[in-house]
Amino acid sequence: MHRIPADPALEAQPNFASPVYQAWLDALIDGGAVREDALTRMAEAWSQERQERINLWQQQVEEDALAQREQEERELAEKEAEEENEQHEAAKKKPKINDFDSNALVADILIPRPSQFALHKIKSREYVELWYFSPEGCRDASDNSRASAEDAFGLTKVDGLVAFKPVSSFKASQKALQDHDLSWRQFDMAKTSFLIHVQKSGWPDKHVDALAVFFTVITNHEHRLRPCGEKTLLRYASFVRREWHDRLAQNEGFNIGMFNSVLYNSLSDDIWDEEHDQGLKMVGPLFFLSLVCVLKITPVFLPSLRNTTITGPPCSHLRSHPNAINALLTAYSYAHATSCCPLAPMLTHYTSLPARTHAYILYLFYPLATMLTRHISLPARTFAFATFCSILAYML
Repeated sequence: MHRIPADPALEAQPNFASPVYQAWLDALIDGGAVREDALTRMAEAWSQERQERINLWQQQVEEDALAQREQEERELAEKEAEEENEQHEAAKKKPKINDFDSNALVADILIPRPSQFALHKIKSREYVELWYFSPEGCRDASDNSRASAEDAFGLTKVDGLVAFKPVSSFKASQKALQDHDLSWRQFDMAKTSFLIHVQKSGWPDKHVDALAVFFTVITNHEHRLRPCGEKTLLRYASFVRREWHDRLAQNEGFNIGMFNSVLYNSLSDDIWDEEHDQGLKMVGPLFFLSLVCVLKITPVFLPSLRNTTITGPPCSHLRSHPNAINALLTAYSYAHATSCCPLAPMLTHYTSLPARTHAYILYLFYPLATMLTRHISLPARTFAFATFCSILAYML
């Protein structure tokens, strides 16, 4: 509809007798109307047309007012929506805190908190060493959190938003140990804390149950009482758990709760081979040294033993006698007179000096000899034998 530019009610009636309207007036007169009647008819026609335009103007004004109100309401609604959206975004950026139970009490036992690095690994469902959950690892995390308050920051994604986090929170500790390098105490304590944090982070129940069975089988395995049993079990646990995470990442996961005896026996053989090689490296030089020292005692002189007497322990005589053979023979008499250990009769039954020397050495170091037979650990036996050889070399 054509818009009316101005209010028709403000228009003044024109002068129809003027030359502007002469053609219209002449047409009415030619039609038989008198001049005065023609002017009256012209004024009435203008007034009627003016009233129609006034009505249209009022309608136009009402429509404009309605459109203005609608526009204002629309702008107000958009402004309110924008403000509400801004408030919502600001609320999302604010730190969140959950509600709490007014009647709830803190737990009787508090689980030590590991580092942010370990918690991030758990949340990402990635492999992390058990050391981070041991008392030593939690203590290291606590010390680092206090020492790195002004550390550098890095970008990270939190709940779909980009945020700044301390770089140290996602940095591995230089003190971290592999699972197979942990002591049995560290492993036993760390796996309990690890399972608790895994469950808190929302891992699937199937995975949590499989890990619980896995650690239960390891800690209660009958081979713990065997030589190198705990060391073998720790290595099995370390290798299998890492392999489990690698396979899960490749969508080729297996049941970690099922114990593989074949793999365990293979790892046990490797450990025994390592223990054997280590023992040979430790014993070899000392055994050669002791052998050289013993060979210095040659069976050239063999004095009579029946009239030999001593008044003190044999070790003091070994240091006071200038001749090692006489010292050994004196010790023989002392052992034969006192018979203070089961090895003493050997000193009288053997006829050759090397045989009596060997018996006397065993007599002197009877407690160490007992260690060589009673200790089931190869490093313990190696240490006892090395000590025996070192003392022997010093005394001879």
